[in-house]
Amino acid sequence: MAYTNPRGIGVSDQGPTLVTLCACTLTDYTVAGTTTPVVGDGVAFSATGDMYVARLADEVATGPMGRVTKIAVAPVGSAVGYLAVEWDNVIRLRSFPCATLANATRGNKIEKAGDTSVAADYDAPDSFTAGSNILCVAKSAATGVGTLLGAVCI
Repeated sequence: MAYTNPRGIGVSDQGPTLVTLCACTLTDYTVAGTTTPVVGDGVAFSATGDMYVARLADEVATGPMGRVTKIAVAPVGSAVGYLAVEWDNVIRLRSFPCATLANATRGNKIEKAGDTSVAADYDAPDSFTAGSNILCVAKSAATGVGTLLGAVCI
């Protein structure tokens, strides 16, 4: 029996995907630290730095996943490289105000900070686990007041 899409949208007509320019280093990209990225590699965000990625590890099933679509600048030695990444399950990037950037860690889930008397303050103190859908991928500074950049995942 032939497959019929119940929404009437062909697989090739599902719309654009989110593509971002991400950084990487050889030492962080793979466990061996010597593998050069290639187009088609599966990647996930890395906590190494703002908008850094690393090759997907074994049995990763949660969190943002994407594939390398272009090598803008290949990483060499300890120099940073830049990759275009097409995200499979990241639908957008959004900024969140944060009063205590020291409490926010890249790679952790973004959550509301403070009780109901606090209108808009967020942090990222807890590891990214199944069920959470916003991952901290960058922050404006190491400490103080600033902004978190979150990858909103489906």
